[in-house]
Amino acid sequence: LAKKYDKDRIDNIPLVKVNRGGKITYHGPGQLVIYPIINIKKRKLNIINYINLIEDICIKVFKKYSISLIKKKEKNRGLWVKYNNLEKKIIFIGLRYSKGVIHHGLSINFENNLKYFRKIDPCGLNNKEISSLKEIGIIYNKKKIIKSLKVEFIEKFGPNLI
Repeated sequence: LAKKYDKDRIDNIPLVKVNRGGKITYHGPGQLVIYPIINIKKRKLNIINYINLIEDICIKVFKKYSISLIKKKEKNRGLWVKYNNLEKKIIFIGLRYSKGVIHHGLSINFENNLKYFRKIDPCGLNNKEISSLKEIGIIYNKKKIIKSLKVEFIEKFGPNLI
């Protein structure tokens, strides 16, 4: 973790140090966290292939519900939406790879309170670059999106992820 996060708490929220990409993130109510444990070595994938698959699954699912997501590989991995001629990141990917197995995964900002999320620089981004579907005013059906994500993950990786 960066020096400025080298403490136990940020605004009374405990910091849990883990070994994964992305340096720092925040998980809280209103955010969907998906942490599949997948053996990518068995599936003959590398980390970049796996990240591409995750992004493609999300793009496909959200498009089904008329929400367009944008890849920005030049900055960092995850997905953005357009809002007032700006691009705001709403899907974050942070992985750990060990012995062929991917741990951790992605989080989707649906209606989480961004007050705490903006106390950090998630994925090294300026906190003004992040948002949530609710904050942007995008109408969505969370239950349908979650169900579709499950279907797509199972279709792509099978019911037994490891």
